[in-house]
Amino acid sequence: MDKKSAPKKRPSPKAKKGKGRKSVNGQYTDYQPGFCDLLKSYAEGDAEFYGTVHQICKLLNCSIQSYYNWRNNHPEFAEAVKYALFIGSQNCLKSLYERANGVSKTVTTRVVEQSDGKTRREYISVTNPPDTQALKFILTNRDPDNWKDKVDVKQSGNIVITFEEQDAGLL
Repeated sequence: MDKKSAPKKRPSPKAKKGKGRKSVNGQYTDYQPGFCDLLKSYAEGDAEFYGTVHQICKLLNCSIQSYYNWRNNHPEFAEAVKYALFIGSQNCLKSLYERANGVSKTVTTRVVEQSDGKTRREYISVTNPPDTQALKFILTNRDPDNWKDKVDVKQSGNIVITFEEQDAGLL
């Protein structure tokens, strides 16, 4: 086989200055160790990040298949995913507690541009009342021995059946 007909070697991912190889659609296909730190810091910094597969793929600009390949082949990435899921669960639990207990928030309603070129934000305070369904959900899942949707009825004792002579002909 001469040099002209030999298949060309692909450049290694390291030759691309650590950015990783991208596929035709622009998504990362090669795992990068920095993805773990990025995933952890994003999970800690964004209260609306719950660590779902789709959120992680969007954050890392990768396909779902690449995500699963990385998770299966790189234990440190699998640990970072577990950590992101844990932080996401904590965020979700915090939101559920707020909803169950009711919470007051200050919300930006609109940004108004004034005639002098400055902008002014208008805020209002919103109070959400406690949500009994959220409270019921928390109690039934956190303390199932004392809070249940169904009641277990346990009966004890004996049942005695006696037949009299007039009933004997029925059998």
